[in-house]
Amino acid sequence: LRIGIDFKKYKFKLREKNEKEPLKILFCGRFIEKKGLQIAIHSIANAIKMGCHINFNIIGDGPQKDEAKRLVDKLKIIQFVKFFGIMKHKEFINECHGHHALIVPSQIDKENGETEGGAPTVLIEAQATGLPIIATDHADIPEIVIDGKSGFLAKEGDIKSLSKAIIKLYKNPLLLKTMGEFGKNHVFRQHNIGNVNKILT
Repeated sequence: LRIGIDFKKYKFKLREKNEKEPLKILFCGRFIEKKGLQIAIHSIANAIKMGCHINFNIIGDGPQKDEAKRLVDKLKIIQFVKFFGIMKHKEFINECHGHHALIVPSQIDKENGETEGGAPTVLIEAQATGLPIIATDHADIPEIVIDGKSGFLAKEGDIKSLSKAIIKLYKNPLLLKTMGEFGKNHVFRQHNIGNVNKILT
């Protein structure tokens, strides 16, 4: 049985970006190994080095916070990155509306084998608002994000592929609209709480 959300609570918005505007990318999750925040930071840094104008905003907290901040400083991208800390659910949804893409680079924690055990709910919620996704093929994520349709998928830990996906979105802003619309329709079909409840009963 799939996770169901009430789509009335998620305003859909087609994303647009002009040539002078930075690509605004959002991350939301606990700062632990399986969430892949450091992978995201490396990927963003690579795209910036390739000439992309990017703002990377990070929602969350966790044991890797200091390590993540040191990495941002080491890669010399501090002026492009903001740590928002922990936010309420409504605040996260508002941030989705103010961004062009969500990055979810989930991976297996090699030390303890921990995985997502499915797919992060933020993937469903973000797509409900029309947000394209940049993610990995970890666990059930390919069920939620359709590669090349609602976003781009890379293999776990593949910084180079994630960077290429970011660059594609940056150079082809029309994808923001087409992917956002496809993603919204995809998650509506699978995760509309009305349909899920009918199956449950």
